[in-house]
Order: sequence, then structure tokens, then C-alpha cells
Amino acid sequence: MEKNGAKRWNFGANEVVERSSSLSIREYLNTLISNLDAGDARTVIPLGHGDPSPFPRFSTDPSAVEAICDSVRSAKFNNYSSASGIPVARK
Repeated sequence: MEKNGAKRWNFGANEVVERSSSLSIREYLNTLISNLDAGDARTVIPLGHGDPSPFPRFSTDPSAVEAICDSVRSAKFNNYSSASGIPVARK
């Protein structure tokens, strides 16, 4: 479509997009939680919490922590990697 000789996009409002963009992740989580069966004794893990540290099941494996510490102590990785990444990490 042209207006004053300039081309314009011909997009209109989309009610579904406007409605859904007004909802936050917290609102979706609250909706899900409000629909849980209160009589169900199973534990619900709040995956929308954002911080896994309060939940022991989500702790970092000690071998991963040690590998990172070893890498830092070695001083072999105190530089930028190539743009495509280091081969070990890509593998």
C-alpha cells in the first residue's frame, strides 16, 4: 500500500498477540499452581523459581565443580576462544 508515494506495511492489530503479550510468566505459573489438586501429596518443584540453589536435587555435581576449578587453576584457559569455540567444548 502506498501513501504519499511511500510504501507502507499493511499490518493490523492482532488481538490474540496483544492479549497473550500482556500475560507474564508469573501469571502462567500462578494459573498452573491454582489448578493443582490440593489432595495430591506429591511434592511440586517450582521450576519457574529461577534459582535452583534451594533445591538439593539441582545442585551442581562435585566433579563438574572440580573440573572448573582445575581449569581455572591451570591458567591454560585465560584467553578468548576462537569464534567457533574450543574443540573440547564443541565435542
